[in-house]
Amino acid sequence: MTRYLFLLALSCFLGAVYLKAEEVPAAGTETAPAVATESPAPPAEKEYPEIGLTAEAGIAMAGGNTRSATYTVKADNKWIWTKDILKANGQYYLSNAATTSGAALTKTGENWALGARYERTISGKFGAYAGNSWEGNRFAGYAYRTNVDAGFQYYLIEGDRKDNYLVTEFGYRFSSEDRKGIVGATVATFTAHALRFYIEAIHKLTPSVSARAYVEVLPDMSDGQNLLINFEPSLSVILTDNLSLKLAFNGKFDGLPAVPANKKFDYLYTTSLVTTF
Repeated sequence: MTRYLFLLALSCFLGAVYLKAEEVPAAGTETAPAVATESPAPPAEKEYPEIGLTAEAGIAMAGGNTRSATYTVKADNKWIWTKDILKANGQYYLSNAATTSGAALTKTGENWALGARYERTISGKFGAYAGNSWEGNRFAGYAYRTNVDAGFQYYLIEGDRKDNYLVTEFGYRFSSEDRKGIVGATVATFTAHALRFYIEAIHKLTPSVSARAYVEVLPDMSDGQNLLINFEPSLSVILTDNLSLKLAFNGKFDGLPAVPANKKFDYLYTTSLVTTF
């Protein structure tokens, strides 16, 4: 019995020596230290946002038998963190014209808009948004309109999210219009609950030329005739580091105008100078 215990102990001892010898590298060789593999750390949250400002202005004047003057100004601001974006924008359009020589200019068109919006990246290409906008256009049949938006967005083509991307949005919009004092308006106030479908694409054609287009469709959930469609294709050409020329065609379709006699489609073609900061 003692002999068997001795042989077992001897076997364990020799096995331990053998394993220890396996751990020691041979002379003249080095074993690379073990490196722990870890997944890449997520990008650090930005303490201060990246700020972007874009401003554009356009003017068109005519004289002679018909005198007219048209002015457009627009500004867009962005505050960009790692996963959050805050946007603010505003625009104003004014058109005056006189059809007879010597007559004073008469206002033939005017509209304005202000907006604020918050976007949050939830995961990868998927995110959410919420915003509020205010606008006025008495020539379209309302003195004041407020829009409240909320929904989700998804990048079909993410790119760099600046010069090359394709994004879609789906959400809900509540709108309230003040039509008091509008000649021909059938009601003083009007509210709508609509679904919102939106798609936007930007593509850099050359280092100095880029194209952008968006389409927004807003079907009223309670009245199928009240369909709004907004779209705008545009082309921008870089002139200097901070200055570019922009050509744009903006179209607005309203299936149920505030004033029944009004046309359902309005459009505006603009040529403007754009500066970025």
